[in-house]
Amino acid sequence: MSEDILRRVRGLIAKANATEFEAERESFLAKADQLMEKYAIDQALLLLHDDKKAKIVERRDMDVSWYTELKGIDYDVRQRIHWLWTYCVTFCRCYTSSSVWNHKELKQAVYGMPSDLSYLELLFTDLFLQMSLRLKPKFDPSLSLGHNVYNAKNAGMKYTDIAIWAGRPEWVIPNGTGGVKTNDKGAMKRAYDRHLAAHHPDEERIRMHPTTWALSFMDGYVATIKRRFDEMQGQRQESSSNSMALAVRDIREQAREALFDDFPELRPHPDDCQCERCSAARKPVKAKRRATSYRYGRSIDWSARVQGGKAGADARIVPQGEQVRGDKKGQLPS
Repeated sequence: MSEDILRRVRGLIAKANATEFEAERESFLAKADQLMEKYAIDQALLLLHDDKKAKIVERRDMDVSWYTELKGIDYDVRQRIHWLWTYCVTFCRCYTSSSVWNHKELKQAVYGMPSDLSYLELLFTDLFLQMSLRLKPKFDPSLSLGHNVYNAKNAGMKYTDIAIWAGRPEWVIPNGTGGVKTNDKGAMKRAYDRHLAAHHPDEERIRMHPTTWALSFMDGYVATIKRRFDEMQGQRQESSSNSMALAVRDIREQAREALFDDFPELRPHPDDCQCERCSAARKPVKAKRRATSYRYGRSIDWSARVQGGKAGADARIVPQGEQVRGDKKGQLPS
């Protein structure tokens, strides 16, 4: 990236970090993102202008081992996190398919411009880490018991798990039916109530099933991130010229074709294809009665979904550019 572009982006980010007004900060960050976006597209336009058949996308086998880190978390909750990954792929103008997920090597082939692929890795990793702190918090001995219980309950943990997590295994005893129960004489709940009263008086103690809480929370979190992506893409389109819109279309199309070149079995067949597979797919199929897993009937708790939505609204979405790093929203290296 040219120093001039980077300097202008840094200036916008500095203004965003300096202002105390949220609307003004978001405006500066949006302009920085648009500038990075335009730079990336301009490079594609130059290549396509010189050579209509220029290859502007590449394949990158991305690490998806993050999915295995979620073992022990309910399937439906993990599915929401996978949706977050697919939303990031689309937002970054990249292309992939769930059919090219290598479960053995924990890799997925993703296609796009090098700058977009790098941005995808950064964007999702940052959002995943922010989300992980919500779903799998670490016990902090510097915080009160009530504060730790608050963090744990917001992550969908059961009291028996919280006791072990907090280093108090003596608070967990057999329940007489093969399971376990807490035996802390209400210490965790009392500490939790004190923390709520002192720091979150508008919230009530979480009493729902931990999985229901985690599912509802992630439903709100991911939906809000998706809405923010849509709003940002809308701003991009409003500020884009026709040539940029055509370039974006060409990038997506080239990425799609590159995937089909590497995985020809995934290329869609013509509507009138008479091959054995297509002919079989057109035959009417008698509906079979299928057992419904309990999890698909699980209800959403709206208070937890609202909390997830707030977390999604507060989440950092770094501006485009592989050099963006740091803990603060929109921070660039000096």
